[in-house]
Amino acid sequence: MRFLILFIAVFLYADVGVYFYTVKMDYEEYLNSSLLDKDSTNLFDLNGIRVEVLESDYFLSSEFAYGKSIYQGKTWSGKDLRLNQKNVTIFSLRSGYFLNKTLYILGGYRRWNRGKSDYEGDYDEVYYWPYIGVGKFFKINRFSAFFEYQYGINPKLKVFLGSGAVLKLGSVNGLLGELRYKFLFRGMVLEIFYRCWMWSVDKSNASEITLKNSSYNIYEPSSLTINQYFGIGIRY
Repeated sequence: MRFLILFIAVFLYADVGVYFYTVKMDYEEYLNSSLLDKDSTNLFDLNGIRVEVLESDYFLSSEFAYGKSIYQGKTWSGKDLRLNQKNVTIFSLRSGYFLNKTLYILGGYRRWNRGKSDYEGDYDEVYYWPYIGVGKFFKINRFSAFFEYQYGINPKLKVFLGSGAVLKLGSVNGLLGELRYKFLFRGMVLEIFYRCWMWSVDKSNASEITLKNSSYNIYEPSSLTINQYFGIGIRY
């Protein structure tokens, strides 16, 4: 009952926004500066919703995107592959506390499921980590923007192949920038936005798995993700 009262109070007295968006994803893995494989999406392949609560000294944000992607890479034997992966998801939580009108500290959590195709040898991979960071907010008339640096804490990758494994990823660093424009439309406050969210991930440790009665050492190479978001929202 107390939670319900708190929930209602937040939506009555806080600045709440609901946003709908599409993600242009570009994920690439590297070995010694050479491209190994990549995941990408076209506009409207991966779509999501975000709910954001903004107060004078803090903000809370939760979002979830679901869709499909295109994988381009190779099999273990070196054969070229191009696959359509389904059930791709990205879940994110962000919260921040303003130290003054423009500078804030933040914490969050990211979980990305790369999805799986119908190809016989394909398998699921899930990346996840909490993070901390610092951000800067700007506002000029109807335009607003923010920029953040984020550092991943104990980042991991869960591999659903054979006996399975959880790999400890190397250092994870993130950069997030977003630009918004606010306008009135038929009595409603609308915002359109563009966001670019980048993650750099260093190579993981190695782990042994068992697959068809044979043992293999696997690891995750270094990677770079550049996700671009295009969306619109309503603020209450």
